Amino acid sequence: MTVNVIESTRLRLRPFEMDDFEAFAAFSADGERNRFRGGGRSRIEAWNEFCAIAGQWSMRGIGVLAVEERETGQTGGFAGLWFPIDVDEPELMWSLYPDFEGKGYATEAARAMQVWAHEARGLPPLMSFMDPDNTASRKVAERLGATLEGACTFRGRHTLIYRHVMPEAKNEPPNQQID
Repeated sequence: MTVNVIESTRLRLRPFEMDDFEAFAAFSADGERNRFRGGGRSRIEAWNEFCAIAGQWSMRGIGVLAVEERETGQTGGFAGLWFPIDVDEPELMWSLYPDFEGKGYATEAARAMQVWAHEARGLPPLMSFMDPDNTASRKVAERLGATLEGACTFRGRHTLIYRHVMPEAKNEPPNQQID
């Protein structure tokens, strides 16, 4: 199986590695930071999600990648295409660790993933679920050109659905592959 490494100006989106788990688990345990993702998770729940992220690439050929600063090599969160069994189409999603917020990384990572999804997988314009109170992610979606398409109840929670526009690949470096 081939999993992509996607590079943008400042970021590298790459498959998660075991060394990424401790930061992922610490982020996942923070109930406040995860209030829009269903709340904090135990270490076991974080491990199960971490493994599901890796497994989705095998099952769906798409998935979520670690977001790494190219300059420092530090992992600052994750972004990609979340596609669980109870959703009809992949969701473009992103989450950043606290020290990486406010730098435009979420927009940059999501844009790189959009371009890859369109060019490498031929996917149509993607959607994103948003909690109505998640103003930071809603602003990212709007910077990406997404518009509010509607609302639904997803897993018992009121959720907005944003529809993204087709990305333009201008000035994006080529995608790279690793095995």
